Amino acid sequence: MGESVEGLPEPWQPQSAKVKMNSELDQEKLALRKTTIRYMLFPDTHDALLHFGRFHGKRLSEMIKTLEGMSYMQWMEKQPFPSELLDVVEYRLIKSDALKEMIRSIP
Repeated sequence: MGESVEGLPEPWQPQSAKVKMNSELDQEKLALRKTTIRYMLFPDTHDALLHFGRFHGKRLSEMIKTLEGMSYMQWMEKQPFPSELLDVVEYRLIKSDALKEMIRSIP
């Protein structure tokens, strides 16, 4: 875990030992963050639940109902997310546009 000096309590350990320990912790946190589930797909309903960002805990089907949510989904389309998530985002955006067109065409 780093070098330590015999007999010195933790707060008085040399700075290099503390820096090394913090660096190791940062690497562990980064590794954990990369393996954390960032979204959950629901293929049967063409939906996804996000576990990141401003819409953490929201489904795409909820987000598409607001202008802010729709803008966020358009931003997502341009990001390097996995294709399985981007396919669902694209589906929701297209479905939303088609619904708007149908509503506009009603006399």
